[in-house]
Amino acid sequence: SPVKAAALADLALLEDVVTEIEAASREQLAGLGVKLEWSSPASLPAVILYSQQHINLLRIVREAITNALKHAHPENIMVEIYLEHKVLVLRIRNDGAISESSAWTPGRGVNNIKYRVNEMGGSHEWGIEQVGKNKQYCYLAVSIPLSISDDLETHTADRRL
Repeated sequence: SPVKAAALADLALLEDVVTEIEAASREQLAGLGVKLEWSSPASLPAVILYSQQHINLLRIVREAITNALKHAHPENIMVEIYLEHKVLVLRIRNDGAISESSAWTPGRGVNNIKYRVNEMGGSHEWGIEQVGKNKQYCYLAVSIPLSISDDLETHTADRRL
């Protein structure tokens, strides 16, 4: 039915959303001399996201990259996406100039990220991660609970529709 088809148009497979986020991230950094290190599972379960989740995830990663470019001028940006139990985890890190986190003041971008994460019932954390003796990364970690059934059949997309 047309109503069912319209409703399905607002849905997307998690795997397709992750692929789209990677492509958008590469496009955002193209020609800027900043290396993108991308990490995501080779395959993801057939989890279906609503359009609002899809848009929010895409914009959170874009905003985190924009923040890194604007404030840290990094050489490398690392984006890691994975599932931990029934939680989608996004980690965006950069190796740019790092200031003391107490000096950070949230602007529109950070507030947008907070709003989007809250809208999806998730949590987020900003911080500085020490790697080795003299390497630090600024990171944003976002955790979004997904409604994944133990019986994934109920969440498998029907490709014939």
